[in-house]
Amino acid sequence: MHKRPINHPYITRVNGVCAGEPVIKGTRIPVRIIFRHYELGKNLEDIQKEFPSISLAQISDALSYAFDHVKEIRRLIMEHAEVFCQKKAKKKSFAHS
Repeated sequence: MHKRPINHPYITRVNGVCAGEPVIKGTRIPVRIIFRHYELGKNLEDIQKEFPSISLAQISDALSYAFDHVKEIRRLIMEHAEVFCQKKAKKKSFAHS
C-alpha cells in the first residue's frame, strides 16, 4: 500500500528563519519546541498558554508534523540541547574567571 504524504498547512520552512527548520507559519516558533513541550507532558491547552499567539489547530499540526518527521525533530532537539549546554558551560567558565 502506497502512503500519500500528509499536508501540514500550518508548517513552513523559510531560509533565514530559525536556520530553515520547520516553524509554525507566520511565527518563529519551531516545531521542535512544541514537540518538546508535548513530550514533557503538556497537553495542547497548556502549550497554548505558553504560546497564546498560536491556535490549537496550529499546535495540532505542529505535533502531527513532528510525528511524521520524528527523526528530524529529535535530531534538531539534540542539536539545540548541545548548543545550549556549550553556551551554558562558556558562561560558567567566564563567571569563574
